[in-house]
Amino acid sequence: MTMQIKDEWFFEDDLYIACDVEHKNSLFVPNEYGFKPIAISSACNRGYYCSYLITKNNIVLKRLHIKDENNYYPQLVNALPKNYEKLHNCVYEDVNLLVEYTGRIILCNSLISDDILKAYEVFGLYFRRNRSVIFH
Repeated sequence: MTMQIKDEWFFEDDLYIACDVEHKNSLFVPNEYGFKPIAISSACNRGYYCSYLITKNNIVLKRLHIKDENNYYPQLVNALPKNYEKLHNCVYEDVNLLVEYTGRIILCNSLISDDILKAYEVFGLYFRRNRSVIFH
């Protein structure tokens, strides 16, 4: 099975991936905005991936790559879709959609391969830096 594209998370000027999200279905949900995502590629079976920004008290959707089965690409907040020819999907930049979320997210960066005792494992990959962020 092909490794799936992970959402990007920007937190305190660093880039992370989410190693664990307590309530995965509580982040951006495309169906709530009329989308019907289909696979972008074998590396993105769910049909979309996101970039989020974590501020002091909020999660903000900054960028969305999505492929819709009906080619439905409406304005999302103030962002208009841009066609991304290579994968026949659309990209929304600077969405700035506030995501209502309560729960824990474990963020990881600094990929390593030899120091597994201090690392968090995701799909056989190991990370040196891990951050736990809790939203109430």
